[in-house]
Amino acid sequence: VNLLTDFFLSVSATLSNAPIKLNALFVWHIFNTPEHIASSLREHYLNSLLRQLYKLVASLDYIGNPMSLVNTLGTGVRDFFFEPAEGLFLGPSAFALGAVRGTLSLVGNTTSGILSTAARVTTTVGKIVAYPVLDADYNRWRVAQRRRPAKFKPLRDFGGGFVRGLTGIVEDPYRGAIRDGARGFFLGIFRGVAGVAVKPVVGLIDAYASATDHLQQITTHLIKEKSVAVRRLRVGQIFGLDARLLSYDFATALSQATIMQHPLRENTNNNRGGVLGGQGSSSTAPPT
Repeated sequence: VNLLTDFFLSVSATLSNAPIKLNALFVWHIFNTPEHIASSLREHYLNSLLRQLYKLVASLDYIGNPMSLVNTLGTGVRDFFFEPAEGLFLGPSAFALGAVRGTLSLVGNTTSGILSTAARVTTTVGKIVAYPVLDADYNRWRVAQRRRPAKFKPLRDFGGGFVRGLTGIVEDPYRGAIRDGARGFFLGIFRGVAGVAVKPVVGLIDAYASATDHLQQITTHLIKEKSVAVRRLRVGQIFGLDARLLSYDFATALSQATIMQHPLRENTNNNRGGVLGGQGSSSTAPPT
């Protein structure tokens, strides 16, 4: 039971970005008993969750999170066709810009999705290969390595696996003898001998996973840099002194935006502006 519980917790911990969507329930005859309403809600959402159970399974990092790969590839393919089509209605220059943006999105998302899936699969392979060693200290060291900054991480992974494989021949029997006596000593010998062959291989697999993950992050960053930022098409709305939304007027809105970007430096705390939202200039009282 404990083994199954640990396995379930370890697998569920790798669940990431599962696109689960629970639609609303429309009830036409709301006048009913509380038990019937609760039963209808429970049945609706439970069935909706069961119909999307495949998305949970496909979002596990243990199998490479194929759902994330499909979504990423879908985004790239959609942008590849949608961006030029949208620009086609605006003119030749917009069409050319859309074609460039769509191509960059397709190439970038495809590369990012494949690298991300490869990194997840490689990490799973590393866990499977490292399991026969049965070295809790080594597994904790691997977890700590994954949480460290990514600078020179592939070299640290491979070098650490190689070094720990060699030093484990002596350290594993020694630690086993201290913990469990003769039984721990012989078990440590088995771990040390197995670690000589396994730990360098696991280190190489972790190094590949780290390098792939780093390349995926670089690709995602480049996609964000190349994407055109969303810009406002018109100047923002205008508000009165009482925070009331006023009827839109381009000249007034432009004046307000200009004053907000370049506020007056005079001390006008006692004299506040009107619709423009800025600070008015001081005035003198008319002579009596």
